[in-house]
Amino acid sequence: MAYGVVGDMMTPFDIAVLDQVRESASNPTEVDLLVFHGSPDAPTVDLTVGSSQTPLVDNLEYGTFQGYLSVPAATYTLNITPENDNANNLFSYDADITSLAGGSATIFASGFVASEPEFGLWVALADGTTFRFPSVRLP
Repeated sequence: MAYGVVGDMMTPFDIAVLDQVRESASNPTEVDLLVFHGSPDAPTVDLTVGSSQTPLVDNLEYGTFQGYLSVPAATYTLNITPENDNANNLFSYDADITSLAGGSATIFASGFVASEPEFGLWVALADGTTFRFPSVRLP
């Protein structure tokens, strides 16, 4: 995973390598998800689902992966929250992964919270396809 900012000494460009990626899910009805934090100015974050304040991913630091999670192929609302403050959604996204049953995907944060390009939650599939989850408007 490429991340960082070329020429920036505070968040220099780098490559994170994970040598045991999956091309398919452990269970054919689920999706195996790997999560990466690649937003240079975002804090350490949690990833929650829907109205639950229980983290699916807990305390994910910039430039790091969270191990694989197996989840049912479904549509979710994914919330990015500051670590240990799961009632405070920074961003929310519609994540439709219904068509990925039996597959794997890497979900990654990219962009900036306070500048351009804007923060987004993206997906990379084993075949190289990428797409951005659509944002949900926060109240």
